[in-house]
Amino acid sequence: MNTNLQRRKLIGKAGETAAQNYIETQGYSICDLNFRPKIDGVRLRGEIDIVALDGNTLCFVEVKTRLKRLSSPEESVDGRKRTQLVKLAEAYLFERKISAETQCRFDVVSVIMTPSLSPVEIVLIRDAFSPE
Repeated sequence: MNTNLQRRKLIGKAGETAAQNYIETQGYSICDLNFRPKIDGVRLRGEIDIVALDGNTLCFVEVKTRLKRLSSPEESVDGRKRTQLVKLAEAYLFERKISAETQCRFDVVSVIMTPSLSPVEIVLIRDAFSPE
């Protein structure tokens, strides 16, 4: 595997772990990590980084990790990514047989890491966007 790709995966995994630990300190209960749904036996493209409960609200959490603050990590959750996350969330609800009446929201956790992969800054953006 390409060493640059390996490094990016390490950075992403470290960011997801930091985000998971952080949101648990904020009262969230983790339901699933790195959820990749299947529909009719076919795996959908992409994954939901974290699915968690915040009180009675089911949260689909996208984690964005960067080593430097060139731009905020959450800025990369653009329209295409939001559309993909909504489809993945719908598949999650269907696969887990969760009622469409369940209160849901989309959160983003932005993680800035040091080169040694220690979190410097973690920002939780609750209700970062709404499905369209």
